[in-house]
Amino acid sequence: MKDIHKKLEEATNRKNGKIKAAKAKTHNAKVEKVYEKSKEEENDKSKALENHIRAKLGNAEAKRDGLTNNWVRRLSFMAKEKLRRAAKVRNDEKWSAKELETKIDVKEMSAELRREELKLKTQEQLAISNHDKLRRGQLALYGGD
Repeated sequence: MKDIHKKLEEATNRKNGKIKAAKAKTHNAKVEKVYEKSKEEENDKSKALENHIRAKLGNAEAKRDGLTNNWVRRLSFMAKEKLRRAAKVRNDEKWSAKELETKIDVKEMSAELRREELKLKTQEQLAISNHDKLRRGQLALYGGD
C-alpha cells in the first residue's frame, strides 16, 4: 500500500508539475502576446508620430514655398511697376522737351514777328518823315508853286 501511495503521490506530483508547467507555459504565452501587442502598438504610435511630423514638415515647407513665391511675385510686380513708371517718366520728359521746344519756337516766331512789325512801323514812319521833308524841301525850293 505504501508503494501504491507512493506511486499515487508521485503521479499526483507529476500531474501537478505538468499542470504547473502548462499554466506557466500558458502564462508565458499570454505575457508574450501582451508584450508583442504592446510592441506593435508602440511601433504603430511611432509610425503615426513619424507620419504626423512628416506631414507637419511638408506643410511647413509648402507654406515656406508659398511665402517665397508670394514675395517673388510681389518683388517682380514692384520691379515691373518701377520700370513702367520710369518709362512713363522718360516719355513724359520727351513730351515735356518737345512741348518746351514748341513753346520756344512759338516765342521765337512771335519775337521775330514783333521785330518785323517794328521794322515796318519804323520804315513807315521814316517814309512819312522823308515824304514830309521832301515836300517841305520842294515847297522851299519852288516856293509854293
